[in-house]
Parts: sequence; C-alpha cells; structure tokens
Amino acid sequence: LCPTSTCRDDDWKGCRKVYGNYMITLEDYFEITEQHLEEELEEYCDYCKQCNYFYKFFNATCQYYSECEAYKNVCYDNDGDDGAEQI
Repeated sequence: LCPTSTCRDDDWKGCRKVYGNYMITLEDYFEITEQHLEEELEEYCDYCKQCNYFYKFFNATCQYYSECEAYKNVCYDNDGDDGAEQI
C-alpha cells in the first residue's frame, strides 16, 4: 500500500485514483489473446504435420519431434480432418 508520507492522490507514485486503469479494454485483451493462441496452435499443427511427414517417409525426426506426441489429439477434429484448407 501507499506510504502516507510520500503518496498523494494527485501524484504518480501509484496512489492516484486512476491507478489500475488499462491501456486497452479487457474485451480487446481477450480477443488479442485468443487470436494469439489460435495462431500458436496453427503453427504447432503445421510444424508437427511436417515433422510427422518426414518421420513417416524418411524415418527422420525433427528437432522437437517429442513435442508432437499430442499432434493428432490436438490438431485433428473428430472426422480425422487436420483442419487445413484444401486448394
């Protein structure tokens, strides 16, 4: 808490009435966080798809092969589709 000897309501030492205001709204924060997590998951799925391809066809493992153990559980839906768009 603020020490009364050095803290006043009109000072920027952490005791102002606006203390705790955010630069963005929580709604924007949650939306940005959700977008980031979706992008991170997409990158994980793309990496593991490529990693599994090299393992299957060339018997080669990629650097983070062990991180892809949950790939099929995480990246595939119930129909066995990896969610990648077909061109």
